[in-house]
Amino acid sequence: MRYSVFSFRGSLPNEQQEVLMAQLLELGFEAFEEKKQELDAYLPSNFKSPNLIGQVQLLAQKYQCQWSEKELEDENWNAQWEASFLPVQVGDFCGIRADFHPNFEEVTHSITINPKMAFGTGHHETTHLVIEMMKELPLSGKSVFDYGCGTGILAILASKMGAKNILAIDYDENATENAEENLVVNQIKNVTVATGELKDFKIHSQDFILANINKPVLMQTIPSLTLMLATEGILILSGIMKKDLMDIENLAHQSGLHTLDINQKGDWLAIKYGRQTTV
Repeated sequence: MRYSVFSFRGSLPNEQQEVLMAQLLELGFEAFEEKKQELDAYLPSNFKSPNLIGQVQLLAQKYQCQWSEKELEDENWNAQWEASFLPVQVGDFCGIRADFHPNFEEVTHSITINPKMAFGTGHHETTHLVIEMMKELPLSGKSVFDYGCGTGILAILASKMGAKNILAIDYDENATENAEENLVVNQIKNVTVATGELKDFKIHSQDFILANINKPVLMQTIPSLTLMLATEGILILSGIMKKDLMDIENLAHQSGLHTLDINQKGDWLAIKYGRQTTV
């Protein structure tokens, strides 16, 4: 698959840059690289259309940015990732590195993620927030569904935490291929990876569901995800901007969920829900 990189140049405050990234995610952009006074956004080339270009132009005008676009070959994408990929550590709980980085010295769970085209390396606030929430989950012997798995990082962590049955799905075949590779690197054997949309799967009675996606997809799937939970199941949602909290909360409560916890990092949120008021 080919990717296009859209570069936005301008003096954007951090808050505006986060909002711009959230809006680009809603247009189908999959990954971002933040530089000084520049934001590079990566889009599968087959997503590009005159309508999308028009929306990009409107965003550039709104944030007073100059923008440019070029197409990348797969190998160029991977080379850029490897050049900019740095280890990530979430306290003493979890460390994420590529196989060309040295091992972590003092973390409970070390995960190797070889950077390719899939989302989920721990660098973005949304993934970081879900990992922080997972630290408190009693996953041992439980079932876990990772919806929108990307690199497979959350499914791998769930396995390392003792989860028994783990399903990880993503609509993007590149993501599921990368997830499969990362399972092998991390010697994980109890995760099933599949490609498709949520409607393609019959899933029920999950103890834990992790969904780190974006607002439009969450708004479409929260009712379905709720029905997939076990009676005392836990649903963790991320990929949510602070400004969208009430929209997510209203739909979640209408679907029969109760808010258990909300964590924030920058302008991003992760929310833990249950089908009962206590864990």
